[in-house]
Parts: sequence; C-alpha cells; structure tokens
Amino acid sequence: MSQSPLPNRPLKDAYRLLSPLYDGLAGMVLGKSFLSSPYLFLDTIRSGNQVLVLGGGTGKNLREILNQTGASGKVYYFESSSSMLARARNRLGPEQRVKVEFILASDFKKIPIMQADVIITQYFLDLLEDKDLVLLFRQIQSRTKMGCKWIFVDFFPERKKIKWTQLMITVFRLMTGHRRKDLPEYEPYFRHFGWEKQKEKTLKGGWIKARLYQRMAFSINPKISSLK
Repeated sequence: MSQSPLPNRPLKDAYRLLSPLYDGLAGMVLGKSFLSSPYLFLDTIRSGNQVLVLGGGTGKNLREILNQTGASGKVYYFESSSSMLARARNRLGPEQRVKVEFILASDFKKIPIMQADVIITQYFLDLLEDKDLVLLFRQIQSRTKMGCKWIFVDFFPERKKIKWTQLMITVFRLMTGHRRKDLPEYEPYFRHFGWEKQKEKTLKGGWIKARLYQRMAFSINPKISSLK
C-alpha cells in the first residue's frame, strides 16, 4: 500500500517512520509477485509521453518509467509524504531528476494542469475514501484526453485473504491514520468516468490485480452514491 492524500487538510508526513522500512517489509510479507507488480504494463508508456504518477511511494519503478518516456518525456510525481518523496528523488541521478516534476501535496487540485498520456496508480486507490475517489477522478478528467491510458494495480477482496486484508488495513490505520476500513469498489468509478478496461493480470489468486484502462467517451453511471 502507498500513502493517501487527505484533501484540504494540513500536510502531515504519516510515513516518516515507516518509509525507511517500507520496501523491505512489503517484500518480506507480500513476496516477489507484489514486488514485481508495479512493473506490469509499463511497456504501455511511449517515448515522449507525459506520465502522471499518483501516490508512487518510494519510487522503486521510477527509473523504468523514465526509461520508457525517453529523452523527450516528462513524469509528474505527486506525493503527500515528504519522506517517501525524498526516497524516490534520491533514486535518480541529476540527469534523470530534470525529467521529473516532484509535487509534495495532499490536495488533488494541486495536480499540475497538463494533458497526461499515461496515469499510474499502484496500491493507492485502496486507501482513499469514496468521496476522495470522486475528487481524484474529477481532477484527472480535466488533465487527460480521450485515449489516455491508466495503469492501475491494487488489492481486491479475496475470500482466502480476508484476514490478511483486514490486518493490513488495521496496521495502516494505526500507523498512518488512514481512515478507510475496507477496500473500495474500483470499477464503478472507472466506468462512470469513461475508462474502459483493456487488459488485466491477476496475482496471488486474485488478491492483487493489475489493469490497463483507456479513457473512452464519458459514461453516465448513477451507481456511485458519493457522486453529487
């Protein structure tokens, strides 16, 4: 799991103590498939693309993202944790850093005005409350155009992993102050805002899913209770 912006609230680094241990602990507990999952579908990124990474954590796959964007590409790295952001920045040399705009913010309205070719959210949406998911999707709509790709990786409800899921949620609530008590229903948000699933890969028996979406025509779907 990554960190969650809390819109319109004072910025606080809830990951200050966790960030040095995050990658090692996640690999130890969740295994190789978890560690490899952030690299799925990165081959979708083309040279020259503008890529918006939301909640990218320590940036383990940031170099690969930059390799894909090439010399003329640009990465916007949006983070609410200063310690996570620092670790992501420190992975890069000076020649790579100039291709990344690091944004330390918790308000989705502070996502740079742009027209992204690719959106990346990995273990990020699972931490957002329903109202914050709506805010995020609305901000993304104004920063993308038809044909934009969205690389999405996250945890899903899986009967055999119920206890593990609840344990992880409880630990993150205690350590970081996240308020979400369950996993969101992701698909209604994507459908409502016109994102069509193109590909999917499942890991750990469906507990983790990686999906590639593409923005199509806007779709009206009234089944999201948080939409107003």
